[in-house]
Formats: sequence, C-alpha cells, structure tokens
Amino acid sequence: MASAPSATPVRARTWSPGRSRQWAWTGADWPSTAVRRWALRLALALPFVLFAYWVLHLGYTSNPRALLEQHAAAVRAGWHDLSAARVAYPPLLTGPLAVLPAGWRPAAQSIVGALAAGTLLSVYLARLVVAQLPITLIVLLCAALLCNTSLWYLGTQDLSGITSLLFLTLALGGFLRFAAFAETEGGFQAGLFLAVAFGCGSIALAYALSLVIGAPLLAVRRFRAEPAAILATALVLGFPIAAAALGWTFTVWRLAGHPFAWLSNSGNGTPFHVRSGSSVALRDAAASVLHAPLYLLVAACILTGAIGTGHRLFVRAMITLGFFVPIIVLFLGDWLGFIYSPMTSFLLLTLLPAATIPARPSRPLCLLLGTAAVLQPIIAIVWPVAGAATVDNWIRAIF
Repeated sequence: MASAPSATPVRARTWSPGRSRQWAWTGADWPSTAVRRWALRLALALPFVLFAYWVLHLGYTSNPRALLEQHAAAVRAGWHDLSAARVAYPPLLTGPLAVLPAGWRPAAQSIVGALAAGTLLSVYLARLVVAQLPITLIVLLCAALLCNTSLWYLGTQDLSGITSLLFLTLALGGFLRFAAFAETEGGFQAGLFLAVAFGCGSIALAYALSLVIGAPLLAVRRFRAEPAAILATALVLGFPIAAAALGWTFTVWRLAGHPFAWLSNSGNGTPFHVRSGSSVALRDAAASVLHAPLYLLVAACILTGAIGTGHRLFVRAMITLGFFVPIIVLFLGDWLGFIYSPMTSFLLLTLLPAATIPARPSRPLCLLLGTAAVLQPIIAIVWPVAGAATVDNWIRAIF
C-alpha cells in the first residue's frame, strides 16, 4: 500500500545554485586544472621577476623594500630576547626574510612579489574569461591594469602592498559566493584570506571593514529576507582578522611592552596617528576615484540598471552604495593613519569592477567598458596616480 505524500512543503533553495555555477561565477576554476593554473601564474609572474632583477641591477631599492629588510635584520638580531617583536610586523613577510641570509633577501622579495603579481593577474583574467567577454574587451581591461606603473611598482618594490592586495582579491571570490549565494564555504574562505592579508599589511583591516559593511548592501534582497544573516555574515568575515589583530597586539604587548608598537612600524616609519584634518585623506580618496573611470562607470551602470537588470531602484541604490563602501573605508583608513599607497587603492578600484561585470554583456555595455578601459591609462599618464618622491625616483632610475 502506497504511503500518503508528506504535507510538509520543501523549501526552495533560492540563493544556493549548483556549486559549478558558483565557482564559475568567480572564475575560481579557470584554467580547468591546478597544473594549468600554476603554469599561467608562473608565466604571468616571469616579466615581474625579470623587471625586478633589472631594477636591482641598476642599483635602485625603494623605501618599502629597504624598510622590510631593516625589520628582518632587526628581528634576526633581537631573536634571543624577542625584543624585536615591535618591528616584526608584517609577520608573514618579516619572519621568513629574517631567517634568510642578508644577501638573499632582495632576491626573495623580488621572487615572492612577482609571484603575487602573477597570481593577482591570473585571478583577474580568469574572472574576465569565465564572464565570456569579447576578446577585444578582455585585452583592453587587462591593458587598463598593466599599462600603469602602479602594478609594476607594487609587484617589484612593495611586497607588503602586493601581497595584501592579492589576498584581498582572493577573499573577494569567497565573499561574492557567500554574500550572493549564501555559500558558507565562501564566507570562511573570505574570512581566512582577510586574516592572512592582515599578516601582510595593516590596510587589511580597512579591507575587512569594507566587506562587512558592504555585504548587506550588495546583497540587499537576500539580507532583507534573512535579517539574522547580517550578524552571521559580519562574524564569519570579521572574526578571523579580528582574532589575528588582537592576537598579534597581545603578543607584541607581552614581548615588547607596547601593544600598538607594530602600527608605528608597519609602514614607512612614521608614527600611527589620526590626522589633524580630513582634507588630505579626502583628497587622496577623490584622486583614487577620478583615476578609475572603469569603477565609476560600473557604479553608474548598477544605479541605472544596465548591470543587474530587474532590480527596483531602491535595490540598485543600495547595491551602488555598497559598491562605494571601499572608498569611504579607505578615506577613514587614511585619516586614521593606516599606511597604504595611493597605488594600492587605485589597483583595488580597478580590480573591483571585474567582480561585477555580468556574463555576456550587451554590445553597448561592452563599448562603454572598453572606452573606460582606454581612458584609464591615459588619465594615469597625464595625471600620475602616485606623485611621491620615491616613485618618481624609481621611474627615473629605470628609464
């Protein structure tokens, strides 16, 4: 005798499509095998390795490279009583460098920085390819990233900047899967990569704050349906990096007696402090936005419905606000004294649109994106992203 069907309705999984779709959406499975992915990363890293060694051959060393080597030398010299903990930040970079002999450290910085830059480019390229963009548009979007001194400078001269940016980019893939599709694994991936990014640079704290604040705005429809998910999202994304920051602060306090000494020694040697006025931080944030027309175009397309068709105006406005959260947080980070390069914020604003461009965009949208991609390096040439003396000296030394 057949049993009666259950009266309990089965709840549809509206926000959790198949795993293959989620991974394809973020480009995490392109190329198709791990061997091919690593071959692509190494191929993209090779020009950065050659470029870095050429700059070293010319006898030039940037302030970030020299400072990191000084910290590594101090950690090696003060290892017996652990007094060098106050200058050991960022620990994931300073610690391994301290183990190496002094003569090996420049080469190690060059190789690791180049590999980070190559991996960053491969992640960016994978997202464009799986979105099935036209080949011409992919070339233009990659040129917008490569035809600028920012990526080359960070990849060869600022190991902290390029590695923290890389781990933020990897965290973004998990964040998108978590915020849009409610995939718990993606949330853990994002939280852990943010914690690793903190081990490479203090600006990761601002990155994490951007994602925590932006998640309910970028996925406003899901979070309106599940209000309890907002707190859960904040905990999943923020707990690992908060634990890392508090743990490192406690460690430095116990070993060196000054809990926040690592903040004073994590940048260019200037003390961590709140600026007396917000005008400089506001100017830096505005300059970063104006240098990234691609970022502004994507924000405008979201607001007008050219991207994300079908959303009501309120939803589009919330998503646009969430898209601008990184600007607000970077402004606050600059104002509060976190040391990061304007080039880092510029690259962040160049990488973010790749995570938002829809698959198979329309021809008008492709034309707009291509135009913005062409304008971006032109603006950078006419108005350099970074006018600091160190970058000017670097350009003069190699050209």
